[in-house]
Amino acid sequence: MTPLTVALIAASVSAAVTLLIEWAAKPQLEARKERILERDRALREIATIAQTERHRSMDVELDRQDRTSPFRDWDADLPGLPEEDSPYGQFRRLRSVVEPASHRTEEIVLSNLHDMLAADPGVIDVRSRALVLEAASRALTATHWRPLQRKRLYQEFFDAIGEAGR
Repeated sequence: MTPLTVALIAASVSAAVTLLIEWAAKPQLEARKERILERDRALREIATIAQTERHRSMDVELDRQDRTSPFRDWDADLPGLPEEDSPYGQFRRLRSVVEPASHRTEEIVLSNLHDMLAADPGVIDVRSRALVLEAASRALTATHWRPLQRKRLYQEFFDAIGEAGR
């Protein structure tokens, strides 16, 4: 065999293998990438919902403190959102995208966030609720590539849960 024949055979085998791998594996890799991106997008949206709900609960508390009569039913004055548009409804919709959680700690954060969003702002101490919602949103958006930062944010979350339980 001449060196030119060997080079042509090597090039054709290389091209065939590349096309075969591209044909067989590429769709699965693209689908996996899309699932990962969709999951991360949902986690970011959940963190945004937690931040928004934190601000809303603080506004409700400030509004309640500004009222003159302590016996006034302040919940009746708050505009109610439809169930699907409420933070809890949005959380449930996004939670189905994140299912299953990538690890146990993330599941604990999502479960506690579920409990905080399901409860009315007046039921739980507002400062504790705001602290937990803030810590949960920060823990959910921590990058996987920085394990020490992620560990610190999870520790802050668990400290916030401990403070809320006191």
